[in-house]
Amino acid sequence: METASGTLLYDGECGFCSTCVRWLIARQSDRSTLCFVSSSDVTNEGLGELSLTRRDVDRYLWWIGPTGNDRGATAIARALLGTGGVWRWWGTLLLTPPISFLAPWAYRMVARYRYRLPGATPNCRVD
Repeated sequence: METASGTLLYDGECGFCSTCVRWLIARQSDRSTLCFVSSSDVTNEGLGELSLTRRDVDRYLWWIGPTGNDRGATAIARALLGTGGVWRWWGTLLLTPPISFLAPWAYRMVARYRYRLPGATPNCRVD
């Protein structure tokens, strides 16, 4: 998977996740720095090359960057850093204590109840 600054690997079958990715794409200042890939478009072999499993990508959003993989809230922060502008500040905030201690909990809550959020579809429910 070729990346400039990174790739956000997301659940493309989840309406909420897809809505969030469209939101990020619309706010990108430089379209060449971030890639967005639906996990359903990546083969199991491709996931293996990234040291990920299908279960990993079903449970978390992933940031695939030049220095390694990040998941969940950290992946969101990395994507926000890549969008530039004011969103870069929000990404930095998510990576800075004490927010960085709370962000994983908030991510888990959103992921758990994403089927109830705007843009959600039945595919958003993860058991």
